[in-house]
Amino acid sequence: MAHDLGLRELAVQIAKDAKGLCLALRIRLACLFGGTSKGEQVKSLDQGVDLIVATPGRLDDLVSQPDRFTGRDILWSYMAQYRSFRQPTPIQAYCWPAACAGRNILGISKTGSGKTLAFLCPGLARVLSFRSSPTPSFGPYVLVIAPT
Repeated sequence: MAHDLGLRELAVQIAKDAKGLCLALRIRLACLFGGTSKGEQVKSLDQGVDLIVATPGRLDDLVSQPDRFTGRDILWSYMAQYRSFRQPTPIQAYCWPAACAGRNILGISKTGSGKTLAFLCPGLARVLSFRSSPTPSFGPYVLVIAPT
């Protein structure tokens, strides 16, 4: 149970970190974790979502229900204006080009090194690109599974 509590706290923290960017970019975010009623979480999925942050257990619970899941420049500009962002950290500089090119990444770095933005920014850019495509598709477009 202590392990689940840590995953839940991590998922909530990642969602909290992403919330400001998501609001500014009008990206719909859902945070899914166990230890609480599924009601509000299912409701957020039913309303439509672009980015999901989830713990593995809750994600498995919801994915097992078959009917449940039916712009880099913009991000850089937002971060520069609103977050006093000057330059990427080493993990971000390493991950962003590969992730923005659509390749999978594996980044290992210390706490506080910027890992969350290393995977989140390319993910949000992907959401924006899907939204602006001539043939829009339905999300979710990004899935983050804690631990990251």
